Amino acid sequence: MVRKNFGLVFKVLLVINFLALPIMAETRGTKAATKDIAPNMLYELVRLIVNNDYIDPNLNGQNITDWSVDKKYKNKLETYNDATQAIKTMLASLTDKQTKFFSREEYAAETEIVDGTSNHAGVGLKIQRVSNKTTIQPLSENAVNSGLMPKDELIRINDKAVENLTLSEMRPLLVGNEGSTVKLTIKRDSSENKEFTVKRTKNPLLVIPEWQIGKLEPKVCYIRISSFSYYKTADELSARLTSLGKCPSLILDLRENPGGLLDSIKESAGVFLPNDTVIGKLINRDKKVVDLFASKAPTSYDGNLILLVNKGSDNGTEILVAALKDLRKAIVVGETTGGNDSIRLARDLPNGFGMVITTARILTSQGKSFHEVGIEPDYKVPLSQENIRNKMDAWFNHANLFLSPQTELSKDLQLMKAKELALEK
Repeated sequence: MVRKNFGLVFKVLLVINFLALPIMAETRGTKAATKDIAPNMLYELVRLIVNNDYIDPNLNGQNITDWSVDKKYKNKLETYNDATQAIKTMLASLTDKQTKFFSREEYAAETEIVDGTSNHAGVGLKIQRVSNKTTIQPLSENAVNSGLMPKDELIRINDKAVENLTLSEMRPLLVGNEGSTVKLTIKRDSSENKEFTVKRTKNPLLVIPEWQIGKLEPKVCYIRISSFSYYKTADELSARLTSLGKCPSLILDLRENPGGLLDSIKESAGVFLPNDTVIGKLINRDKKVVDLFASKAPTSYDGNLILLVNKGSDNGTEILVAALKDLRKAIVVGETTGGNDSIRLARDLPNGFGMVITTARILTSQGKSFHEVGIEPDYKVPLSQENIRNKMDAWFNHANLFLSPQTELSKDLQLMKAKELALEK
């Protein structure tokens, strides 16, 4: 479905069919044994992983033996729930928000994002919990067509209040048989609660679906990459570029892209840079610095490249942005990026549990840190609260703009600045 007056249909990316848990720049560890393990031994295993792999060998000024079961939780970890709470308490003491322990359900969702597979039928939502407020982001055409909108507050799933539920407890309420429905109670702004009925569907994972590509003008192409959390991201990017045909100028929209798998980022860099170009550096717990290189991609692009970024452009995405900017391969437009320099190792644990642990920090290709400062755009297009209220920020933040004509989509100030620069080129 393409509108003649715009040539580009905007829809939001379906990351996963239920709960989207984005993975930052990451590598995967060796898969653990699947046999049962006692709760106290699960805790000890995580403690040893932290001791051996965590980026700070001083563990935030702590002695790891003080966290042993014998010293801290002797005869107290009788259930997996006990072990989970103890593990999360231990990890919180590191004051590193990027090192996390996942329940079976959460880690299964992570794996499905990476592998690009889903055996579940879901409602196409990303669910976030901030303080005691649970908000949603529609991530599929199905969810949007049901009337759901970004930043809607989720009150109930069917007749069950979500206030005291964890994200992993919500998941089984949202997934089910394909074609079945789920009733969601939503609060929008200050209006009264409203019920929406959403059909459960199965959808393949695509990080660049067809509705996120197109031509803004005959010589200006547009592609949005929502995440690098799928190992075939570079393949999709190459395929989409090929399908667009001749693109003298390309706007690559990386706004709200939280990063992803390190290999995906290196391969995506290879679309724009020669193979083996240094795109960044890693510094590990022993202060050893290792270069990151662009990998060979299925196709290459050497036209005028414009990157769209904001504070949601984070982590691994910042490696790509900094490299293309520093090597003068792209003009960067938008807002300063997020400033998250963590590299995390994913570890499969027994019984379906898992964790990600910060094992290194990222530097730009020039050896500079962007921790908490981000990457500055060449052309800043800041957005005021009034701009956001008037829906002049990223088009994909507003479900009611997805099917709007060009006059409505042109409210996206940052996109229009990128288009202006592309036309100048």
